[in-house]
Amino acid sequence: VGKPLLHMVNWLERLAQGRYEEPIGKKGKPIGRNWRGKEKKSFRVFKDVFDALRHLSETLRSNEKLQQEIEQTREEWITGLSHDLKTPLSSIYGYATFLESEQYEWDRKEVSEFGKTIREKSDYMNGLIEDLNLTYRLKNQALPMVKQPVAIIETIRRIVVDMVNDPSSSLHDIEFSANVQSITAEVDPIWFRRIIVNILTNAIKYTPAGTHVLVEVQSIAADQFVVKIADNGPGMDETTLANLFERYYRGGHTGENTSGTGLGMAIAKQLVLAHGGEIMVESKLGSGTVVVMTFPAVTS
Repeated sequence: VGKPLLHMVNWLERLAQGRYEEPIGKKGKPIGRNWRGKEKKSFRVFKDVFDALRHLSETLRSNEKLQQEIEQTREEWITGLSHDLKTPLSSIYGYATFLESEQYEWDRKEVSEFGKTIREKSDYMNGLIEDLNLTYRLKNQALPMVKQPVAIIETIRRIVVDMVNDPSSSLHDIEFSANVQSITAEVDPIWFRRIIVNILTNAIKYTPAGTHVLVEVQSIAADQFVVKIADNGPGMDETTLANLFERYYRGGHTGENTSGTGLGMAIAKQLVLAHGGEIMVESKLGSGTVVVMTFPAVTS
């Protein structure tokens, strides 16, 4: 009886010291087991206690790992934020210094241009902070999702219409198609819209003028539907495709356009997963790109 009780005390002391593993003997094996790995007779009496200690140790290890992951995410968030805010802040500081200088009298047009640049950089910083905050909450499953029945066909059709009427996409040929009249799904309207907008924006932003972009919704089962966003642009190389959903990656379809926060596709993927969906991308250089998202639907 003495050895099992001593083993319990030693185990509890280790837990108190932040060492979440069962004490082992001189030969590197658990003290309560024989050379065959079976529990010793004197320890079997306290089996429930030792099982509880093992469960407690495992729970504490898991909590410690989770805490480390949260801390790492926090550090990544701060590092990314400080790095990405540095450039726009430098621009704002530079133009503000110009305006403050008494060595030169700026005319109305020059002041207007400076003000426009400062506003654009401020808008970028605001969007960046919001995107970083969103990725942080998504990574830690801390984003509140208010799901409700939504008419998917009409929702996506309106997004496409808004994009067609946006001057920034006026040089692209954007088309919408659906193989059914209606689909209903339990989604968060705000975040579901964000998914479609992010991916559609990416398809337009990283392809040249005249590119055809097809947004297609298909019902593939009574409880499932697919959203495809395909373009006939230049496509992506293997490196870009492999890193497409990584945070801060701005490869897109080509390596030329490096504007934006580099978080759009990462956010889209995390939001798809948060809706119980799946996302995959097919692309080759010279063959365009297809983004396929599968979501659960509400059965009639």
